[in-house]
Amino acid sequence: MRVALLSDIHGNHMALDAVLYQVENERPDMILVLGDVATIGPEPRAVLERLRSLNARFIMGNHDRVLLDPTQKKAMRIAPILYPDVEWCRGLISRKDLAFINTFEERIDIPLEGNDRLLAYHGSPRSEVENIYPTSDDQQLADLLPDDATRVYCGGHTHIQMVRNYKGKWLVNPGSVGQPFHHTPMNGEAPLLLPHAEWALLEWRAGHPEIRLIRTSYDTAAYRRILQESELPIREWLLLQYK
Repeated sequence: MRVALLSDIHGNHMALDAVLYQVENERPDMILVLGDVATIGPEPRAVLERLRSLNARFIMGNHDRVLLDPTQKKAMRIAPILYPDVEWCRGLISRKDLAFINTFEERIDIPLEGNDRLLAYHGSPRSEVENIYPTSDDQQLADLLPDDATRVYCGGHTHIQMVRNYKGKWLVNPGSVGQPFHHTPMNGEAPLLLPHAEWALLEWRAGHPEIRLIRTSYDTAAYRRILQESELPIREWLLLQYK
């Protein structure tokens, strides 16, 4: 079983195209998209159209949920500075797009071999807005992870790539396709973005995973031109990230 893991595309169609070119060359058995596909990027409609064309399964992220129900911004922990970007995105996308997002799943449970299973989610197995970090301690993980036959946990949300082993269970975060973070923002600081796309490829063989965390280059100068032509409210901040 070979699974391509993508997360947190955030309306960056150029990064998504570069990643999918590599994914197609790898010919995985399954593509899992772990949520947050359209908001806070300049091309939400193009991203959603491309995703609809895939033979993939999709997880509901916190940003996806607020597109369906904008009254959930606070509950979904959307930073108030991003509210205009969420509304801008909602104003662009169609009813067809919203119907597609409404098909996204909260969790996806996939059989591997024997009793072993893979569980996919956005933030944690119980919530779109909880974080699992490389630095999360054992007690936090014990609280967040169910004690069952799951051997591989796959989530996004943090925009930070990660592979961890916890008591024989593997935790994988593919990072962010559209807006990967340089480090985990602390004490309210703004994130610093990296100039590439991120994803992961997981292969399950004889009871053990082989996990590749992948960084994919794309034309960030061309992406800047797309941003410059966009009316995305957060455009100026994004342009500073891709100097």
